[in-house]
Amino acid sequence: MDQGEATTYNISKTPSVSFTTTGFVDVNTGRNSASGQYMPSGNDLSIELGDITLAACGGDVETVEGHILQVMQGAVKRSVEADRITLDNDGLGISEVLQ
Repeated sequence: MDQGEATTYNISKTPSVSFTTTGFVDVNTGRNSASGQYMPSGNDLSIELGDITLAACGGDVETVEGHILQVMQGAVKRSVEADRITLDNDGLGISEVLQ
């Protein structure tokens, strides 16, 4: 989501974000991956990702990857509704079904 406008991309691998109960986060953008730490504070998360793998990508995969990585850095607001979590970083967001 970008300023509330959702966009759908057709990519072969589904990106994912996984949070552990011990403060770690794993991000897979569909092509590359990164791990880091997060700190919750109410509905906010402070996220710091480490190094990301650097497999070359282009087109829609690169667009999706850039968007996810922008959302997953720094101060992130989270909201949970039913089985869906939404993460928002200054108007850029991602939404995922909780598993």
